[in-house]
Amino acid sequence: FHSTCAYHTNNFNAMFWYQLRKGQAPQLLSYQAGTGPKHSGRISTHLNTTGKYSVLRLEEVEVSDSALYICAVQ
Repeated sequence: FHSTCAYHTNNFNAMFWYQLRKGQAPQLLSYQAGTGPKHSGRISTHLNTTGKYSVLRLEEVEVSDSALYICAVQ
């Protein structure tokens, strides 16, 4: 599974990726302030501050991964 998040602000500090499951609090999957890849278990992100986008990748997807995945820029 992968999802891409584009942003348009010039005042960028960090990118956050969250997993939202019905009836539960949002779960922070990734926080990234610098350009490049970041890996943590089955989750990886790649932030491109020049192109102003981030890609979230989830490997070995399971049924329990069913959720809404959102990004937020700080």
